[in-house]
Amino acid sequence: NEGDKPALARDYKFAKFKYAVEFVNDMVKIINDDNHHPVIVLNFREVGVRTLTHVAFHESAEGSRIRDQGVTAFDVRLAMRVEKLYEDYVARGYHFVPKPKPSS
Repeated sequence: NEGDKPALARDYKFAKFKYAVEFVNDMVKIINDDNHHPVIVLNFREVGVRTLTHVAFHESAEGSRIRDQGVTAFDVRLAMRVEKLYEDYVARGYHFVPKPKPSS
């Protein structure tokens, strides 16, 4: 099951649905540049991003190479680029800011 494999995952929250959609569209440009395609879930004002490499190799305890899925430098690079994009959205005030709870 892919959901059980190590991956980089983050949810991004936005003030409006249209900002979430714009974020996904801007993210697609980055994804296509890198040719590395994460799982993206758009849920109203929230965008979930999960990235892993489907063909990654790691070394077993015995020293042999094992083909598997996991986090690689490609995933880290993509996650950093998506994080930078989100920081741009935060700077423009497009992110979700929870309202403070009234003090009692």
